[in-house]
Amino acid sequence: MMYLGVTFAPEEMVAVTEEFAVADAKALEIFGSTGFAETAAYRVSEYLSGFPFMILFQGFGAFAFFLFGLAAVRSGIIARASAPIWKPARRFALPVGLLLSSAGGWLLVDSHGMTDPRMLLGLVLVTIGSPFSTFGYLGVIAKWAEGTPGPVTVFFARGGTSSLTAYLMQGLIFSLLFTAYGFGYFASLTAAQTIGVAFLTALFSVAFVSLWRVKFQRGPMEAILRNWTYLGARQFRTGDDDGAGRAQSDRYSVQTLEEAKAAYDFNNLQEFLDLYYQGMNVLRTEQDFHDMTFAYLKRAKEDNVVHVEMFFDPQAHTERGVAFGTVADGIISALKRGEEELGITSELIMSFLRHLSEEDGFALLEESAPWHDHFVGVGLDSSEVGHPPSKFQKLFARCRELGFKLCLHAGEEGPPEYVREALLDIGADRIDHGNRAMEDAALIAVLRDTQTPLTNCPLSNLSLCVLDDLRKSPVKRQLEEGLLVCVNSDDPAYFGGYIGQNYEAITEALDLSADQIVQLARNSFTGSFLSDADKSRHLSEIDRVRDS
Repeated sequence: MMYLGVTFAPEEMVAVTEEFAVADAKALEIFGSTGFAETAAYRVSEYLSGFPFMILFQGFGAFAFFLFGLAAVRSGIIARASAPIWKPARRFALPVGLLLSSAGGWLLVDSHGMTDPRMLLGLVLVTIGSPFSTFGYLGVIAKWAEGTPGPVTVFFARGGTSSLTAYLMQGLIFSLLFTAYGFGYFASLTAAQTIGVAFLTALFSVAFVSLWRVKFQRGPMEAILRNWTYLGARQFRTGDDDGAGRAQSDRYSVQTLEEAKAAYDFNNLQEFLDLYYQGMNVLRTEQDFHDMTFAYLKRAKEDNVVHVEMFFDPQAHTERGVAFGTVADGIISALKRGEEELGITSELIMSFLRHLSEEDGFALLEESAPWHDHFVGVGLDSSEVGHPPSKFQKLFARCRELGFKLCLHAGEEGPPEYVREALLDIGADRIDHGNRAMEDAALIAVLRDTQTPLTNCPLSNLSLCVLDDLRKSPVKRQLEEGLLVCVNSDDPAYFGGYIGQNYEAITEALDLSADQIVQLARNSFTGSFLSDADKSRHLSEIDRVRDS
């Protein structure tokens, strides 16, 4: 006897059928008449025995689909709705995947247990349909990412960010509906009724979590999991009597100077961010923020810096319980002291973390209102890939209305499309990094025509593996193309060099001429947010030094 290419002897089929029949009867007994403890024990044993089967039919496929989605995000193609790959994804792959998966799902729920060959056929159809569906869904996501999402999309997207809570809620609802200790509907619903219940349950759980997220930053399960795993979680701190503990994690727990130096050997932007967010756990009081800021200004003074336009990330601190005012007041007082004692003028730029939601950004904008007079502009930083500037289009439009300058990190690891969005859709006054804009001739022309400043950070690019060799830096080409590029230090304490060392490194790597070095210095003031009078004064000083 042959089924789906597998041959069984008649006696083998009888044995398998009898075994499945016993299993079906056992399941009906457990779910239909026992209490919670017996049902839970049965589910655990079934899960353990069926785990190899799940890996065979779902595990490898699910992991492959995860890698597929990750590749789409990491490459930036998910943010390009016009990419040729997405049209067949939406028009062909999605309908085929949904048809196969729906047919397979129907066979699964309409079969009479494991003795019914339709169950195996249903599993096969679902397995075949899954990659088509995944490809199609990515095409739909890319299309949705093209414009500003509507209120319904934004509402349900909140639920998607707390999928663990939604998933567990579905399990609780199904347990309540189908088990004997609940309403006991197990095996009493038709296939159509079961599919309807599953759909409504999924919709309800996501809607509930979305409503929860209107009030709270995370779903309840995500909040618990974050406390267990997030860098800087309480259980990773060793508390002193005064509570001034120090954050630790397996990756960054160091005992020697060599281990500390090794922790600064980054492979990409995310590894730096992991250390960056963990390291800031030692900043807790207003004095901490004052001391850190003034220490930077003193070091910058050694490199003859006369003006600083500094970013700060308040969300990274407020998320861990530090009040916004504690952060802002400490930094602002240090900047005032820097001007009084060191002669360094400054402007402050409040940055939004792009891995958080636009709603979180609006909340920060409202919370920071009493300090708005101290900020010249707002920025966008943190994990770039998968978080395009268009995600925050409404937020930056509001910031523009409030009179803020707009600075966006774009094109560091993200694709040229991110630079285009920042420049043309958001209307950025300055692009931070922007390396990958050099891959697009049309973007280069726009940057040249608009003279939008680009803040290149050579040692940061090298440290984060944006470049594997400083000789590949776009700075010289950007100068030759007539772009308004300048040299910056990014996060100098992490990347092995302050502004002077960045100038030295890029000059040596690209063999820059004296005129090109002067042009970089001039561009730093031309691209600043200083008044025209102050810009003119500083540019005249550069010319005086050059001619002396």
